[in-house]
Amino acid sequence: MASPFRVELLEEERKRRNEVIAAAEQICTGATQSLEGVFRAGKLQRFCAERMLEDRDIGRYPLASANYQHWLEDKHAWIAIFKTEQGFNWPAPDKLGAPYSLTFLQVLYEETEEEKKKRTEEQERYVAAFPNTMGQGPSHAMVDDSDDDANWDNNVLAPTTWNNNGVMIAVEHSSIDVMHGVWTKLFGDSPWPKGCRPFEIPVPKGMDPEAILAAPEDLEGLMFQLWEAFSPSEPWHIRFFARYRKDPSARFGIRVWLYIDWPATQNVQNISWLRSVYHATLCLFRWYHKLLRGEQIHIIKEMNSVNELEFGQHHSLFKSLKVRETLNAQRKDAANAINGDKTVTRAMHHKQQVDLLAIAYGAVEARMKAATNPDRKLQCLVRVVRDGMKPLPLSLDDRRLAVADAAKTLLADGVRAALDADNTIETRMSVVARFLTQGTEGTWEKVLPLGIRFEVVQDVLRQHVADVEDQPFVTNWVSARLFMRDNNEYPPVSDADVSIN
Repeated sequence: MASPFRVELLEEERKRRNEVIAAAEQICTGATQSLEGVFRAGKLQRFCAERMLEDRDIGRYPLASANYQHWLEDKHAWIAIFKTEQGFNWPAPDKLGAPYSLTFLQVLYEETEEEKKKRTEEQERYVAAFPNTMGQGPSHAMVDDSDDDANWDNNVLAPTTWNNNGVMIAVEHSSIDVMHGVWTKLFGDSPWPKGCRPFEIPVPKGMDPEAILAAPEDLEGLMFQLWEAFSPSEPWHIRFFARYRKDPSARFGIRVWLYIDWPATQNVQNISWLRSVYHATLCLFRWYHKLLRGEQIHIIKEMNSVNELEFGQHHSLFKSLKVRETLNAQRKDAANAINGDKTVTRAMHHKQQVDLLAIAYGAVEARMKAATNPDRKLQCLVRVVRDGMKPLPLSLDDRRLAVADAAKTLLADGVRAALDADNTIETRMSVVARFLTQGTEGTWEKVLPLGIRFEVVQDVLRQHVADVEDQPFVTNWVSARLFMRDNNEYPPVSDADVSIN
């Protein structure tokens, strides 16, 4: 894959630069050597990148073109010699577009002293909370979110002891062979995340562990809270553990994984226990799926939102996970295939993609505020998914993620309005059902997958205070649609294959 960035000059750019140098030499002997030295030193490149940051058309986006960067360098070299723009008659290329100016991105993302201090303090705080994490992760800028099983011994586990009536007892673990066997019994050949053990998920590197789990000093307490949530009593036959290690390439300097385990003495043939493990695992993996979609949701909030009886088969959840992991892997493959100085270009590519999505979220929010009613707001979201947002080079998946939060808010408002209408419960719920229309004919289907729409509807119904006589109808209505819950991803298609009207 060709790099999305460019530093070297194209043939026509080299020709223009030589003509600029030749013109300068005609009025100033020695200008050739002087200008060539200026171009090599890099100060002019940085000066032009800083001017581009000040340009309203360019500075808002991490998309400055290499074509424009090189043209601007030649223009300012001309001005330095001739003291005027007159005579520089080469037309300006497009300011935005690939291949992008790597120099511009390096200046754009240059860390200030204040930002560096904040990052260092955050990393030191996390690392200091885990003084025994001796395993050191890769130091380069872009690595996978998962690691080989061989790295397991370099990690620290939490918790390591538990309080049994005032006596601290060392935590015992099941064997890897037993875990394989239980996984196969429950989930067949469904795969667990690459580089993990059965019943384990990696916390994505860009997530703030404190926001989705707990502060470092409270992590063990959170694990015990999960023990109690999924086990009725001691000796806690379903246990959650965190493993962690230092990793300079992670956002907060530390990597975290979560997994489910049980005592070595547990009877793994017990049907009731197997059902509990099944439920706990699907809760964990549903949370993992949301993290992969970029939702920074706390694990307790997610666990509390799921009732054991609401799960159908696991196949649809693992199918959604596979789609999301495939989409994320495609992003990683694109970054890994970049030519040139990979450490620099991959880091810039990653920051650029994060920045583009943040800009897209803000643009969607602004468009929603400008729309005057719910129908127009929904059509606005459909247009973003269908047409994109110029000049942002967003993939179909990027566009869907960009509208997801706004779509969920709009959907929740619509469901609440339907429930507050002065009609019979049957009429109100028939209106709510329209939000769950399946197939391409449904407008809502274009902005949110069915499973996510069902989650939004269910959350509103939980918060809505229904009349006592209406409650059985609502309960049966929800139960009849539980099959919708895990359809949380669109079928994988390329941008070229999609048609959204």
